[in-house]
Amino acid sequence: MRRGCAIVVVVLLGLVCSSACSGRSGGGAPGGDMVEAGAPDVAVLDGPGEELPADVVSIEVVDVPDVAPEVTVDIEHEADVGWTGEKTVNLLVDTNRNGKAEPGQADESGEEKWTTHSGAVFIVNADDDDGDGGRDCDDDKLNGASDVDDLAPLLIAPIPWMEKRWYGELLVESKSAEHVRLLELSGEDWNVVDISGPVKVSEGKLKSGIVRFGLEGRHFAGEEGFDGRVSVSFTLRDHDGNAVDSDSAQLRVSPLILTSGMNVASEIQVAYSMPEQAGFVAELEYIVQGLPYDVKTVGDLGVALKNPIGGDIWIQDAVEIGFTVLPGDPKPHVVRVALKAPRDKPLDQVGEDIFLGADFGLADVAEPREDVYWFDWFGNLEVSAPLLHDDYYYPYGKLYTGFDPADPEVMCMHPLIREFLDVQDAQGPIVQVDTGWLLIGHVDEIISWIPWSGEVGCCGKGFVMLYASPAEGVALLEKLSADGHGDAVLFEGTGVEVTVDEILGDELLLEFNQMAQTRLDATLIHLREEFGLIDEDIAFVPTLFEPDEQWGSYAVALVPNMVNSLVLGSLFVAPDPHGPIIDGVDPFKAALRERLKPYSQVVEFVDNWYPYHVWSGEVHCGTNATRLPLNLEWWWM
Repeated sequence: MRRGCAIVVVVLLGLVCSSACSGRSGGGAPGGDMVEAGAPDVAVLDGPGEELPADVVSIEVVDVPDVAPEVTVDIEHEADVGWTGEKTVNLLVDTNRNGKAEPGQADESGEEKWTTHSGAVFIVNADDDDGDGGRDCDDDKLNGASDVDDLAPLLIAPIPWMEKRWYGELLVESKSAEHVRLLELSGEDWNVVDISGPVKVSEGKLKSGIVRFGLEGRHFAGEEGFDGRVSVSFTLRDHDGNAVDSDSAQLRVSPLILTSGMNVASEIQVAYSMPEQAGFVAELEYIVQGLPYDVKTVGDLGVALKNPIGGDIWIQDAVEIGFTVLPGDPKPHVVRVALKAPRDKPLDQVGEDIFLGADFGLADVAEPREDVYWFDWFGNLEVSAPLLHDDYYYPYGKLYTGFDPADPEVMCMHPLIREFLDVQDAQGPIVQVDTGWLLIGHVDEIISWIPWSGEVGCCGKGFVMLYASPAEGVALLEKLSADGHGDAVLFEGTGVEVTVDEILGDELLLEFNQMAQTRLDATLIHLREEFGLIDEDIAFVPTLFEPDEQWGSYAVALVPNMVNSLVLGSLFVAPDPHGPIIDGVDPFKAALRERLKPYSQVVEFVDNWYPYHVWSGEVHCGTNATRLPLNLEWWWM
């Protein structure tokens, strides 16, 4: 990280200090090597909220090697003797992303055009710091003291050399002005500024000290036609309105980044509205007891929402949880964000009713569509493990979603959702996966990911992809029959009991699973290419499908689908497959545990037959999780 000249503000205390502008981490101080013992105290021009010390009498620009020649200016008697230094204006933003807007080369170089190497960042102020039930970016005020943390600093350095009746103009480019809001600090109060045109800054303000603004986002990139970048300029004008000098900067809004099952969970959510769910909830709570995962039940039998949810128990489908990040000092400021699914179902309110709060925002970017069945539900929007593919690193994984190749323009994830996520430029482009043969059409029915950091060259990438395999499911039953267990009963006590040999004797069912396997094989070729997978990166899970009774050509899980599970680090919570019990062992459970044993996964099973499996869903469909963000400094990635 380059470091530039430090502006040292000299005060009368005569104390010894060696602070100066810092680099990326905010922790370094090159001034420590340059300021001699006995030098005056030093103050750094910080972000929103800090006033210039009243006893400041001069400013020195101290040279840092390989940056700029030494320049010293004296402003103590500016009115009498005039300005002897360089007459320039300085619009300060956090160009080097250390959480502070500071004078000096570190925040000057590259400020005019945002790149991955330099440029200031702001966030959409989508949370609710004052608890009024609305997003802070949707009103025209500062929402409490903590709301300052959601503002990106934008400062104007003092201009003591300006002449009388001169003034300044701060201008937010017109094409992006509607997507941001600007607040100015006056005394201890932050006031919203009208940025529909140039903002006039008086001579008195510019001479007396730092003029402090804070910038908040109102829209993410991709919302309302916003490209995510905002250019701001400051111009000093003389008494006739002629430009004397100007400075400019470009900022970018922080993207919304979705978390995957690879991220560490902090809370698990279950939509709880029916007595039939009681066993599922109790088993899940028992499995995670003693672990750092809280299970929150929401809905009619849990934490009440504004409206009843009835049979809408698919909380995974209602919301995706991600995060957005603002550079901070000493660490980045993280705001989690709940992305609302465009389903037009009761649980769609869960983001606003349960998640919205301090440092937890809400995003709603698409209206529900008609006649697309379940493709727009968020069990059909997932994130891979972090990937290194084609020499490109995806630190947040790649997004993927299911579609039907027979009608790809309609039977797919909502186009506005896909466009919005692609524009975030963090986890895309989105990979589209053939799920057209499935009744529900969700990718979480065939793909899951577990963490694993094995030997390099064999599962050493940090993950394993679990993939549904009807061939493995049929092979498991064939072995049971060959071993003399053809009369063993599956689904005991469910009312739809069937023996191993009855399944194997159903030629239409076996042909249907061969069709499913053919589609899955073709999709796997595509996934290998898109995710850069090799054989060691993939583990196949025994699965069996059947044609849905009403939609005969579309598949639903015959055996509760063990791919559709909840991943909690090394704990894998899978649906009870209700396989045949042979010598006290369910061979489907045993097969999954054996398959995941090399990856140090502890597998626990929960009975989700009623009401999840019978309604074509499993554990993953019925749960959601708030997960800890990884790789916070997205701007370097």
